[in-house]
Amino acid sequence: MPRRTGGLGEGGLFEAVRFVEFSRRQGARKTCVQDVISPGAALVAEHARRGGSIYMCGDACKMVPVVKATFARALTESGLGGDCVEKVMAKGQYYERVWAAQSI
Repeated sequence: MPRRTGGLGEGGLFEAVRFVEFSRRQGARKTCVQDVISPGAALVAEHARRGGSIYMCGDACKMVPVVKATFARALTESGLGGDCVEKVMAKGQYYERVWAAQSI
């Protein structure tokens, strides 16, 4: 589930909402980032409305399209409109750090 953290003391200068999942952790049930974004859609939308930054990091071929679509659905369902991802990207709120996994 998402976790809120603050910086520089209680009620600090910044607040972060993190959705972190490790789908290949041994001994754990496979859970992906998109699986935790959906239940936290209201929190994601609130963060975007307040001008928060969204950082997405993962496999460009498989993970990024699915997570981005889930993010867009979360924002759209929260009333931010169908072009919400384009808006947050244009405002400089959405960042992707991706890599290409090589298939063997």
